[in-house]
Formats: sequence, C-alpha cells, structure tokens
Amino acid sequence: MTEKYTAEKPRPVFKGYNLEELRYRRAVESIKIDIEKDRLMREIYGVKEEEERGEGPFSGMQRLFRYGQIAFFAYNIFKKGSAFFRGFKNKR
Repeated sequence: MTEKYTAEKPRPVFKGYNLEELRYRRAVESIKIDIEKDRLMREIYGVKEEEERGEGPFSGMQRLFRYGQIAFFAYNIFKKGSAFFRGFKNKR
C-alpha cells in the first residue's frame, strides 16, 4: 500500500540514487532498448519462412550463426540478471 503524507508527516526529501540503484536502472533500460530494437528490426526486415529454410550450401551455416546469436543474447541477459540479483544479495 502507498503511504499517505500529510502536513504532520511530510514526504521525505529525495536525496538521489546510490550506485547500485543507478546500475540497476541502467541495466533495465539497456534491456528495454535491446528488446525494442529487436522488435523494430523484425517489423522492418521481417524474415519470410521460405527464405529461412534456404536450400543453398550455406543454409546450415546460417542456421548455426542464428542459434549462436540466440545463445549469445540469452547469455547476456543471464549475465545482466545475475548481476542484478547479486546486488540484492550483497545488500543483506
């Protein structure tokens, strides 16, 4: 629940963010920006299924690179998330 502030109990003065809060906010905003970039890229350069299933000699290599990109993206998200939760652990 939110607290109600009155004349007897004024709202506390905002003194700014500490480094951990700034790092957290920066990580969250970075993830939001990455997600939005990916969404826009899919809208602009939407990949058709026929082009994805290519029969050429490099289709296997393209698939490998695509899975590598997905794995790299998942690793980066995990790394940022673990750093975020590690910050909570260190505060205790």
